[in-house]
Amino acid sequence: MTDCASLRPSSTLIPIQIGGLALVSCCLLQCGPDSKRPAEEMEIPAETQSGAITCDVAQVVVPSVKAYALTVADDRVYWSQWMDDPFNDAIMFLSLDTGEIGALVENVPEPTQITVDDGHVYWTSGFGGTVNRIDPSGIGPVQELVQGASRPSGIVLDATHAYWSDFFAGTINRIDKETGVSEIIGHSPDSPSDMLIVDDSLFWVDPNGRAVLKMPISGGQTTELFVGEGYPHGLVRRADHIYLMVLQGPILRSDLDLSMESLEVLLDAAPSTGTIAATTSHLIWTHPMAGLVKAMPFDSTDTYELAGVDWPYSVAVSTRCLFWATVEGHVGPSEPSIWAAPLPD
Repeated sequence: MTDCASLRPSSTLIPIQIGGLALVSCCLLQCGPDSKRPAEEMEIPAETQSGAITCDVAQVVVPSVKAYALTVADDRVYWSQWMDDPFNDAIMFLSLDTGEIGALVENVPEPTQITVDDGHVYWTSGFGGTVNRIDPSGIGPVQELVQGASRPSGIVLDATHAYWSDFFAGTINRIDKETGVSEIIGHSPDSPSDMLIVDDSLFWVDPNGRAVLKMPISGGQTTELFVGEGYPHGLVRRADHIYLMVLQGPILRSDLDLSMESLEVLLDAAPSTGTIAATTSHLIWTHPMAGLVKAMPFDSTDTYELAGVDWPYSVAVSTRCLFWATVEGHVGPSEPSIWAAPLPD
């Protein structure tokens, strides 16, 4: 999923035309120190004990939240909670077993992407210039693994390292989980963002560079796959293929070698494409301005609508549920919320 730094803010921002609306923004929402969040004040939801989350039908499971960067791990949904002040956001969670909603960390300056391993919840902080982690219990201090970065963006994990991209510096970095030492292992043409680990390779998108790139996780030679005029916007793996979402462009598929010869257009997507995820059988993506959550079986090119809701953006899957977040009430009076729904058959 592409973070809010997918297009540069301020004077260097690239305008995007979506339908009849000209956006000078990041992921459809303005970001940067001078940006303004929607005017209504959002509060952190109070903790609840409402019982296990069921996914028999599509339903709101967390109302009235501006949820960004949905991540599912260990029967919890994590997200970054956008508040009225972007320097005082929060890392939130929903327990799928108990229905408990809580704040893992508060007063976080723009948590951009979130990922989880067996021992910690990790996140990048765009405004804060940090890469952080905390025990999922919330007990103990936040560990700032990196400080003073230009704009940390994507983050992924393997058993020994955390890998992160710096959108403004154009660097690919890794942190030793044991020692906390961070080092630069590669460079990107312009603005690296979302990342994906496949076996011993690290993939990432560079939206402003119009490219998807690959390198060994230990560093080394970089392979570039340029995608034309659109903005690479998200990566997901399923079996022997990488699926790529392009803002203002199609959904593409490549082999794991990221070769130009293997690149194929699966379908032309609407220019307001949001984020992408995969179940064992389907590719899932969102169309924010169209108000749709869509699916395509991996053994077919037929697509169908899973839901029609107001402005869906982030999407994530667990072994039993599909989740998406609606980020704004653009079409009607609906509030931004997190939804749960059954996985597609």
